[in-house]
Amino acid sequence: LIAPPKTYKSWFNVNAVLENCIQGGFPHLYALELPAEETDFRLRCMAANVPYWKYLKRCLTPEDHQLIEQATEAIQDRGKYLVEKPAPGERTVARMVERAINGGATCIFIDQLQYMETRKGVNLGSANNTGDYWEVCNDLRDYSDEIPIFVVHQFNRSVMNAKEMPEPQQAKGSAAIEEVATLALGLWANKEMRSNNIVQLGTLASRNYNYESWEIGVQLSHGCSLDMIGKVEAEY
Repeated sequence: LIAPPKTYKSWFNVNAVLENCIQGGFPHLYALELPAEETDFRLRCMAANVPYWKYLKRCLTPEDHQLIEQATEAIQDRGKYLVEKPAPGERTVARMVERAINGGATCIFIDQLQYMETRKGVNLGSANNTGDYWEVCNDLRDYSDEIPIFVVHQFNRSVMNAKEMPEPQQAKGSAAIEEVATLALGLWANKEMRSNNIVQLGTLASRNYNYESWEIGVQLSHGCSLDMIGKVEAEY
């Protein structure tokens, strides 16, 4: 999933983890950008439909706590999940994926790519080297034969003030992302869409699926949910 900064990509990651858990899976989420505790509470708030900002501002009511407790129990009745933030030096593909597989994970979510490391321990975002991105993406592709892997990433600065969904070539770092991914999704919104709490989710590159786009409603003020509005009709 590729998106500009501050376009709810971490929320989409959490939403996907929650859905996999509800379906009885054991998703493993590596929160490389945000603190693991905050990411975990995002998931709990989403499961309970309690605004996350109330947790950040420390103003959860007793009723909110009860809803979150009930939602957590409901999740645990269906499946389980794990959120963790590996320390620098422990963020190579092999270390993270093998740790998740050995722990019994059914799928892996990584937020986000630029905080991962090469086999030599080089942080992708700090070096921003095309060859480093290729190595990491290729390792992810190889491990995806064993377990599904979903990775969040960013577009580069060329998408600033974009008037439509960016192209896959505008992903930060390397064309390896477009070439290696089985499915690359883009997340985007212009100013008007943001003001109406709407984002567009669409196919950027795919080996197995049709190219489609959808409008998603983002509710984080009075609740905590992502809701499908409808399919975006293609313009020819």
